[in-house]
Amino acid sequence: MQLAAFKAVCDIELGDKVRFASTIIAEVIDIRTLHYLRSGKVEFEFELSHMPGYWFKRGDFVYPIN
Repeated sequence: MQLAAFKAVCDIELGDKVRFASTIIAEVIDIRTLHYLRSGKVEFEFELSHMPGYWFKRGDFVYPIN
């Protein structure tokens, strides 16, 4: 097994409101981090209140809501 360490900062926090599909306002209820060992890339996925159990990437919704 390989040891992996990373530092990641996300601009979205639990409880933040986001706009999904241009009309739905949803709350972020969970955040998970994906760390790719070969590339060192770190991504975040978000669980939204309007569809619990499904995970969305940062480009799937609008934040901050203006």
